[in-house]
Amino acid sequence: MNPLLVWPVMAAITALGPQVQVTRLDGEQISGHFVQLDREAVSLNVAGEDRTVPLGELLEVRVTDRQPVTPAETPLATVTLIDGSQLHCQQVQTDADICRCQSKSAGPIEVPLVRVAHIRLGAAVASQTQDWSRLLEKESRRDLLVVRRDNGLDFYDGVVGQIAAARVGFLLDGDEGPVGREKVFGGIYFRRQQDLPEAACELKFADGSRLSAMSVVWNDSGLQATLRGGDRLELKSAELLAVDYSAGKIAFLSELEPRAVDYTPFFDTVWEYRRNRSLDGGPIRLDGESYQSGLAIHSRTRLQYRLGRKYRQFKAVMGIDDAIQSGLGSVNVVIRGDDRVLLEAIVEGGASAVPLDLDVTNVLDLEILGDFGDGLDIGDHLDLANARVLKCRCQ
Repeated sequence: MNPLLVWPVMAAITALGPQVQVTRLDGEQISGHFVQLDREAVSLNVAGEDRTVPLGELLEVRVTDRQPVTPAETPLATVTLIDGSQLHCQQVQTDADICRCQSKSAGPIEVPLVRVAHIRLGAAVASQTQDWSRLLEKESRRDLLVVRRDNGLDFYDGVVGQIAAARVGFLLDGDEGPVGREKVFGGIYFRRQQDLPEAACELKFADGSRLSAMSVVWNDSGLQATLRGGDRLELKSAELLAVDYSAGKIAFLSELEPRAVDYTPFFDTVWEYRRNRSLDGGPIRLDGESYQSGLAIHSRTRLQYRLGRKYRQFKAVMGIDDAIQSGLGSVNVVIRGDDRVLLEAIVEGGASAVPLDLDVTNVLDLEILGDFGDGLDIGDHLDLANARVLKCRCQ
């Protein structure tokens, strides 16, 4: 091969970004090499051709050639922001105004201290984790300095001061007394309720760190994120696993709590509805395909979900689960949006699964009824695979 031709080819290969999988709201998955992500769209190279997906149609960008890392043996600090963002750090220090973190995945990060909800220093045994969770729920109008006591935790309420390499400042009833950092488990800050805008996406990193963001720009120049509080961060992208845009756009019914559940067995056997599993306990399977998400319903079951007039589309794949012997099962399915019947159909065992695409615009309550069909209730294992509601109309 002519060496003059090899160099341009190799340069083009090395210039390609990481391998990613882009998932659209309509369920389509596109695999290729990452090009860039901005405030309007994500671009990727698919077999030498550019593909672009607008953010309004985007569910997730996932880097497929990276995996989560196992927790480090050395204790890590965990910084949690008021917007729910969480950073796992090798180092963390604070002064009067700034929290400085060193994250293995995201790099060095500085955020205003007023954006920090709590900081946990070091690892914890099981009893300490339970105590910490209890203290996070405690109502207090002052900061809590949480200290180690044998295998458990104790606390003082006052004002948590500077967190330095060796000491943690603390103001108690007007008296200031630093505490050795090795004795401190963490600090929980009193924060007044703040109205923050809804997040557009969440960045997920290999070490488990996650950042709730208003916008993200990611290209060959770097990774920048604007948090819900307005703070702009420069981040490392080498260990970024995914940018998740699903918040507010889509809701899977298996992740929602129904407002009402009514079940009437035909005989004495009770078949309560299941989430993300078939009624027999295995994966949801229709026409030979397995689904990670969905509902499994036995006749006669009625489920009601509050949509709050927020969504426009209900989508699912409906059928009798593959685990049932062919020919068994008959369910009369009625789906209502408020008082309006959106779908009424008899679902028979042995028939092919049916994709559902229903208009739920302005629907307050969605009701799903799996009623008795023919043949008593034998084999009435109805699946609504990948059942979800979306805020947009997607093909």
